[in-house]
Amino acid sequence: MGILARGIVDLVLDYVYAWTRVLRWRRALAATAVIPAFILASSAVVLVGRSINAAGAVRPGGVNVEPSMRPWRYVGANPQSWWCVLPNCTADFSSPSTTIQTELSDAKNAGATNVRLEFPWWLIEPQRGVYDWSRADLIMSEAASTGITIQPVLVWSPSWTAAAPNQPPAAADMHQFAHDFTLRYDGRVPVIEIWNEPDSGNYLFNGSASTYVASILNPAYAGIKSVDTSVRVELGGPANDAGTCCPFLSAVIADGGNFDIAAFHNYVGTGLSEAIAYARITSKPIWLGEYGAQSSSCAAGSDCQSQLINSTLTTVGPLAMAQWYNLRDTGAWNCCPPALGASATWGLLNSNFSAKASYSTMQSLLRGAPDPPPSPSSSPLTSPSPSPRPSPTPGPQPSPSPTPPPPSPSPLPSPSPSPTPGPVFNSGPTIFSDTFVSDPIGSTPFGWRSSGFNSTWTVNQATTADYITHGGWSGDLTTGSPTWSDYVLTTAVLPSCWGSESDRVLFGVQDSGRYSLDIVGGTRVVLTRKAGATSTQLASAAFACNPNHWYRVQIRWTRTGAISVSLDGSQMLNAVDTSWTAGAIGFESNDPFAFGGVLVQTAT
Repeated sequence: MGILARGIVDLVLDYVYAWTRVLRWRRALAATAVIPAFILASSAVVLVGRSINAAGAVRPGGVNVEPSMRPWRYVGANPQSWWCVLPNCTADFSSPSTTIQTELSDAKNAGATNVRLEFPWWLIEPQRGVYDWSRADLIMSEAASTGITIQPVLVWSPSWTAAAPNQPPAAADMHQFAHDFTLRYDGRVPVIEIWNEPDSGNYLFNGSASTYVASILNPAYAGIKSVDTSVRVELGGPANDAGTCCPFLSAVIADGGNFDIAAFHNYVGTGLSEAIAYARITSKPIWLGEYGAQSSSCAAGSDCQSQLINSTLTTVGPLAMAQWYNLRDTGAWNCCPPALGASATWGLLNSNFSAKASYSTMQSLLRGAPDPPPSPSSSPLTSPSPSPRPSPTPGPQPSPSPTPPPPSPSPLPSPSPSPTPGPVFNSGPTIFSDTFVSDPIGSTPFGWRSSGFNSTWTVNQATTADYITHGGWSGDLTTGSPTWSDYVLTTAVLPSCWGSESDRVLFGVQDSGRYSLDIVGGTRVVLTRKAGATSTQLASAAFACNPNHWYRVQIRWTRTGAISVSLDGSQMLNAVDTSWTAGAIGFESNDPFAFGGVLVQTAT
């Protein structure tokens, strides 16, 4: 798209955004006011080669595809992504170019204005000044052939400019990469987003808002504008502004951040109200970069995905773009070789490329009438990978992601991690207990074993008790003996409730595997057995996670294989499995998570 065409697009974006702001104030003044007929009666608003159906959506919609990297799982290309490198690709990406082409066509058929995609700097510029544009060029070429716009997200620092992919790069390096990227793809990318969820602590970006502005946002903004001033620079969508509005956006503005589009992620169904809050503190166009729901989390007989899509795309408000996460059901993979770490159901399409009802819902709103759903035969697979089971998860609810994400946590509060209420399971003598009061604040708890890359477990202090917080990427913290058996484990946990990830309480821990209670995506609790790289679900239940609430967890486990779990005094899960009859305890997480007050007693 040339500069003139992009300028027209920008005017249309501003027109749509201005009208949504006007309508918001009209509704505030008169709740019964009717939207002016001449606005909704217009046949269509053309935007980046797509159209908005006047009788359906009041704003354009886009879709996200697979995260390019999940460094907390594997520092390299995500095995199930547009960036995977053979032979370390999942079966559905055995021919990456074919799958990319298929997903681009599916996105276009859904009526998507654009495809939001991470461009991993870590992979594109493996050495300073030495570029590998091969996969990026392929993606841009396929998108041009399909007739859909790519909305790139520049993310992940190379090893030559930062200690880890989520660390802030040197500002000059960020400026140069943004400049070179824009120069190469000028005319094809009207909007470039700078990083993904940069407010997520150690998870996606280990730095403050001021560091983000100084090391990433402003250098990239200057680099992009030095090539083409008409390219719009989008703020990296924060994950945590869905709570008390809007700490990250406010901090970026206060620190002098330069951007043309204000973005955020929201997985709790309050995207429009968050956009209204954003509109109070910025006059920039506002984009919802990620929103979504897992089809497996819908109540029986309901279609929560379609409901969320309908309300987000048809409700008038100060929102210029809404991008669904995710196009297709994909999982979070370890490597190498690829091994599924967690499955998810965020997609408009099933993992085998067949359409869910939500695909037709988006299609009807954005295009006016649904096309026949894509046939599974359009899949590039001769034998598609199996659909994920309907219970486990990752994914930003977030965000997150993906990124996957992944999935929208609030920063950890100053908690009072005192387990409440009383016990559910009868217990006898104490085998082990730890309240962390003898551990120095800021230390790793004494007697616990920590593992994982860029993963920290730190003693903190509240007014009534000490507790442990997790930061960084995937890691576990264990203690006890592999000979422990017939016990009741009691603890208090503060999960992140991120839609993209899981927090786990471990028991029966052996070198060969362990059991875990998984708080998955903020929507389910799952009992899991993990043997080597193979995870098996034993039981699951719906769970409405509150990221600001300490949950009392009790797990009763005996050598007969009987497992029972209660949360806050309500028994929720039961299973029988005899793979192990003894083992230690622990915790595992790859997102902000906390626990406090651990007690292990003999089961009676």
